[in-house]
Amino acid sequence: MLSRLSRGATIVAALTLLAPASALAFKPTGVTAAPTDTQAGANSNFSLHFDVEEPSRDLKGFVIHLPPGEVGAVTATPLCTQAQFAAKACPANTQVGTTTTHATAFPTPITGLAVDVPGKIYNLAPVGPEPARLGIRLTPALGDEILLQSIVTVRPGDGGLDSSTDGLPRTSALGDIDINAVDITLFGMAGNPAKGFVSNPTSCGPATTTIDATAYDGTQGSGAASFTPTGCDKLAFAPTVSASIDPGAKGGRPTLTTVVESAPGQANARTVQITLPAGLGAVITTLNHACPEDQFNQGACAANAQIGTAKAETPALAAPLEGPVILVKPAASPLPELVIDLHGPISLRLPVTVGFGAGGRLQSTLDGLPDTALSRFTLTLAGGPDGLLSNGRDLCSGAVARVDGVFAGQNGATASSSVIPQIAGCRPQVSAKLKGLRKRHPVLALRFVAPLGQRLTTVGVSLPRTLRVDTRRARKAITVLAGARKVKGPTLRLAGAAVTAGGLPNGGARTVELRLNRGALRIARRLRAGQTVKLTLATADGAGGQQKLPLSVRAGR
Repeated sequence: MLSRLSRGATIVAALTLLAPASALAFKPTGVTAAPTDTQAGANSNFSLHFDVEEPSRDLKGFVIHLPPGEVGAVTATPLCTQAQFAAKACPANTQVGTTTTHATAFPTPITGLAVDVPGKIYNLAPVGPEPARLGIRLTPALGDEILLQSIVTVRPGDGGLDSSTDGLPRTSALGDIDINAVDITLFGMAGNPAKGFVSNPTSCGPATTTIDATAYDGTQGSGAASFTPTGCDKLAFAPTVSASIDPGAKGGRPTLTTVVESAPGQANARTVQITLPAGLGAVITTLNHACPEDQFNQGACAANAQIGTAKAETPALAAPLEGPVILVKPAASPLPELVIDLHGPISLRLPVTVGFGAGGRLQSTLDGLPDTALSRFTLTLAGGPDGLLSNGRDLCSGAVARVDGVFAGQNGATASSSVIPQIAGCRPQVSAKLKGLRKRHPVLALRFVAPLGQRLTTVGVSLPRTLRVDTRRARKAITVLAGARKVKGPTLRLAGAAVTAGGLPNGGARTVELRLNRGALRIARRLRAGQTVKLTLATADGAGGQQKLPLSVRAGR
């Protein structure tokens, strides 16, 4: 509090004479800030303490600058609404921490009583476009409860969290108070059922927490404390990449979608590098649409500078970040770069460096990512006339098209993931054998091979007029193989002129065989060995694509 003359000018003067000049500097002292368990990436209670030097100036507010990577997951618990908080009725499963305010109360000008005021911290519904907000409910032994709110923001430089609390009390039922110290504990696990709330950084360098304090007279001061996470070598790091290209035909301007995913509890990525299949190149005329850097900073880019979209999903935020991918011409470089301009509870700009890898394959690199869990990141480069990419070859044939991901973790580990992308427009390979006509017991064997990167989930055949399904006997006479293994209990749909098989295990298979053995078919019209019949084969894949493929087959004896 402000020095109160009511406590006696003599006392204040005496204290001033006895104390050294440095003691009059208002600032947090004795700062400690560390998790109970220092294991990198662990969900551990994070406890913070600071004393207030020269408490008579009255602590008005403070900002906690958490170290990069020390984050809380807003999605760990339900949110206490603003109305519930105002009514002092936040549900128990929204509590994410505790606090104690240590103060001295002055019922008389010269009598000081030590008072500890406990409190609970809740996951409070944000107001407007902010990532998070905490509700603090202080419950003194005497007098009314005190409600405070702490606004959580994200630092643009390193992605760390700042928590700002203002309007701390100066009076109580016992009279004026001086706040001497504050203790705060944020839960590593919160909610019911408990989920990870606060997690440690996934890097093992010094993690420094800084506290900026402000007095009611405007005086400010800072204090800091550090801890060092441990066990980075014990932290898993295995992100994966998947991709799709539509279409895959030579000369096309395809849409490319890449998805990077990471499982919970792993180290966060610092660098993501994606190498595209050989044959995919950049269109020079599209590169000429790059937005000059100064125009980009002013938000004045032409519409054709946007070449795609991106979406980042993280448990740290209640909603994903989404935004355009802009082609930008840096002032200091002759080559354009991609900038991912994300918006949501926070705004984040991520520059993407574009270059060439081994064999001239197009390569993009995201570096310097913040130490924040990113469960799923989707990047889509649009196709069409203004698309960035072009197919220099038919991706459906020839050398296998692959998308390669190389990752560096915040914990110093590296990982890689290589996949065959889903390529739209590529047709499955099909073949058929029809025999048994001499004894009038036709047998039809069909083989389906999906394009690279795809898995067939359903296969079928429509028969010519000369053949019909024997619906009474067919179920026992049909065999389905997925990847050369017999499928137990496949899903069969039988009609007079068609058979469809599904229910394949493991989400489908690249190679599927459908065998209509003796008893499954009957001859409906005149059909001789050596005669050519026309079939229509059908497939459906795991991505939802469907194909109908005409096929002629010569009947055998």
